[in-house]
Amino acid sequence: MGGSMKTRGHPHTNPFRLKLATFATGLAVGSFLIGALSLPFFFANNSVKAGVEIKPQAAKPSAAGGADPDDFIEGNYWALIIGINKYPTMDKDKQLEAARKDAEAVSKLLVDRYGFSKERMVELYDEQASRKGVIRAFSSLKRRLTDKDSLFIYYAGHGEYEKSATAKSEKEKVDGMGYWIPSDAELDDPASYIFNSQVRDYLANIPARHIYAVVDSCFSGSLMGRTRQLGLSRSAVKELYQQPSRWILASGGLYPVPDAADKAKQGHSTFAWHFMKILRQNTNPYLLAKDIAEPIAIRVSNEVKDQLPRSAPVMAAGDEGGQFVFRLKREFLKGPGDAAPPPGDLTALEKQLEEAEKAVKKQQEEFEKKKQAMIARLKQLEEEKKRREVDEEKQLAAAVKEAEEKIQREAKEREERLKAEAERLKKSEEERLASARKFEQEQKEREQKAKEAELARQKLEEDRKAEADRIAALKKETEERARQAELARKKAEEERKAEEARLAAALKKREEEEKARLVAEQKKMEELRKKQEAEKDAARLAELKRQEEEARKAEAARRKAEEEQIAEQKRQAEEKERQRVAELKRQEEEHKAEEKRLAELKRQEEEKERQRQAELKRQEEERKRLETEMKAAREREEKRLAEMTKKQQEEERRLAEERRLADEKRKAEEKRLVEEKTKAEAERLAASKRQDEAARKAEEERLSTLAREAEEQKRKLAEAKKKAEEAQKAAEQAAKSSAPPSEAPKSGSEPIVEATLRPFQAPKSKDLATLITVPAGEFVMGSKAGDGQPDETPQRAVFVDAFTIDKYEVTVEQYAAYLKKSGAEPPDFWERVNQKEDGSRPVVGVDWLDAKDFCEYFGKQLPTEAQWEKAARGTDGRKYPWGNDDPGPLFANFASGVSFSYSKSLAAVGSYESGKSPYGVYDMVGNVWEWVLDNYDKAYYQVAPPKNPAGPASGDYKVIRGGSWSKRPAVARSAGRMYLAPNTRSNSLGFRCVGEAK
Repeated sequence: MGGSMKTRGHPHTNPFRLKLATFATGLAVGSFLIGALSLPFFFANNSVKAGVEIKPQAAKPSAAGGADPDDFIEGNYWALIIGINKYPTMDKDKQLEAARKDAEAVSKLLVDRYGFSKERMVELYDEQASRKGVIRAFSSLKRRLTDKDSLFIYYAGHGEYEKSATAKSEKEKVDGMGYWIPSDAELDDPASYIFNSQVRDYLANIPARHIYAVVDSCFSGSLMGRTRQLGLSRSAVKELYQQPSRWILASGGLYPVPDAADKAKQGHSTFAWHFMKILRQNTNPYLLAKDIAEPIAIRVSNEVKDQLPRSAPVMAAGDEGGQFVFRLKREFLKGPGDAAPPPGDLTALEKQLEEAEKAVKKQQEEFEKKKQAMIARLKQLEEEKKRREVDEEKQLAAAVKEAEEKIQREAKEREERLKAEAERLKKSEEERLASARKFEQEQKEREQKAKEAELARQKLEEDRKAEADRIAALKKETEERARQAELARKKAEEERKAEEARLAAALKKREEEEKARLVAEQKKMEELRKKQEAEKDAARLAELKRQEEEARKAEAARRKAEEEQIAEQKRQAEEKERQRVAELKRQEEEHKAEEKRLAELKRQEEEKERQRQAELKRQEEERKRLETEMKAAREREEKRLAEMTKKQQEEERRLAEERRLADEKRKAEEKRLVEEKTKAEAERLAASKRQDEAARKAEEERLSTLAREAEEQKRKLAEAKKKAEEAQKAAEQAAKSSAPPSEAPKSGSEPIVEATLRPFQAPKSKDLATLITVPAGEFVMGSKAGDGQPDETPQRAVFVDAFTIDKYEVTVEQYAAYLKKSGAEPPDFWERVNQKEDGSRPVVGVDWLDAKDFCEYFGKQLPTEAQWEKAARGTDGRKYPWGNDDPGPLFANFASGVSFSYSKSLAAVGSYESGKSPYGVYDMVGNVWEWVLDNYDKAYYQVAPPKNPAGPASGDYKVIRGGSWSKRPAVARSAGRMYLAPNTRSNSLGFRCVGEAK
């Protein structure tokens, strides 16, 4: 144990401390006796007001039950526990095993070991942890917590995380979106999830000093900010507690974590097991949230691969460097202060104790003497005070008359001055309003001009962009056309070259063929010539020469024709080339013309841009001028208003001084009048008390007479019923003797009466706020053994102080008005309410805290069990509010046998006149169960006090009373008890409030 606890030992081990403690005890006892004896002299004329006082059940834990007599914890501890195993809309493999069990175990550990109260613990399991349920829980906590409270949050369930689309590194991935998955979420539908940003906003806006969230889910680290270092000194606990904190302990980082239930860990997850183990093993008075982070990280990471719990402040949620502090119950503390004194010191201690007793006795005798002297002195002072009061009254009576005349004159003068000043202020206010209206009109005109200038600027900007786009398109089109022309030119050039090469190759081939042919022909001719020279004569040779000449000419003609053909082909190729060059030249001229046109368009665009910039510059100058004028006008108006305010404040100070002087005079006069009125009031109260006593006795006599008349009426009804049954039996016997056997009625048949019969008209809404006063006195509470359930025994007499109780259950109309005034969250089933038609029906779907908040908002509270039962059954021990007759449809709304709806299931309050209690309270049985203030303990009646019992000091459940529309009459008794968790919301559960008796 740290801090001052290290030096604390047993008080008997130090003689000096013992003497000092003895002296302090004697001094305190003497001071108390003197103060107690002197109180009657100081408060002799005061009267005590009678009334009921019901202490709250869960007060702030004292040092005796907490950690330290010097406990610095100021507020209350609250908790939000969420555990979800079942996800109805998801597949079987998405269901969890250990989440709910972990959450329930953490809740129990906090209550048992750290003093958390079930009343201030909101628990949501499985279907209760819907998106609506979680958001409503956060909203409820935001409304209920104060800036001194501490809030613990435990979430066990699915989580999801979407990485940031712009994340380039692991460090930037924390900018993604994280979610809690409620029980009613749809798979892969983020709209049904709870965003981490929503959780962070609630953590930032809940007005608690400390919030510590333990999150056991996948991707739970996405709520964290940067980790900060904290001091390790135990002496810093108080300082850390004083600073606000928003801290989270996550079971992992931005990755999935396992949920497998470990049999070796009693079915808990590894993370939850070690978290609870740390809380369970702690024996220090205070445990900081930071002291949990390191050991749980080490233990979990050693057992589960790739899982490392992390702890850090919640980013952007209001953390200011403080720490959540767990306060251990005193019975679990373990420290040096618990050590026993050494056996060897017992004799010395006994001797010192005897000496201390003698010293105390002597001091008591001295104090007794001083007490007597002081009493005598107080009597003397009291007599002197009375004499002075008589003298002062005589002097005051003489001065009052003169003061009254002077006050009247001054009041008249003051009224005239105030009237003149009011007229002047009214005129000044009219001038100010006229000036303000004028300034506002000018401001609107200036804003309109600025708006028009901005629209013109935007239009010019749009025209410029459109023109730029057009020019870019034209330029692109021209470039495309030039590119196509260049491609065509290159293609024609290639074709021309290919044609020339082909023609050259053909010509060369023909020349080679002709040359070869000529060579062959010459060779042949030479051979022929040589042959003929020998055989033929000169004539034959001449003929051959002639033929050779003709062949040569024919060959020359053929060659000439081929040359002409080649020349024609060459001419055609040159003509094509000329045409192609002409076309390219034309396209080049068109390209130059287009470039020239584009240059002109660019020049025009630059000119327009220059003009636009000039216009924008002019508009900017105009805007600045208008702003300067507006600023100057605003400064002039503010200066004028400041001067007017200053004058008004000076005038108000002057008037306030006059009022103060007048008030002092008036108070002096009122003091005298109050004293006279006090005396008269005391006499009047005494007379009123006597009258009330007489009226009470008369009322008791009247009620007694009514009871006797009711008994007489009941007796007459029983006799009439008996005669009717005898007549019916006689008629049935006569019918049997005269009617055929087939027409005889079935034995045991009885007429069936509808259980939801509404025989009476409900009271109007204006009568719903009526209160019933239940006088002080004893009544019979509980049931005899065998008459009810075991938790209703023993039956006993209980005294309850006087109180008032709502005549009717709280209605939809009343709760709707409360929601509008307080801003509270609507209850469950509120979406089914038709406020026009269902306004007089009881509100349902509220939990215990909702009901408690409603009553406290109107200065009342929930009834205790004893108050509720007395208002229901009176003082005669009756079984039901209407008497001992069995329940029937004329007495209460029960077992309606329909699915829930406001109109079909619930009766308007006050509908059953025959079922009201002896005090006139309606619907104490049936319609809806009613929350009461008490914690539930089945054995409480065996140890409860006989006067104003308020239930056990703590408990996991709250008592409900009265039965409902959905239950059979067997449980709807005045003494019947049931219990529910405080966070239960049901369509058969409502409430009513009690207050102090006037």
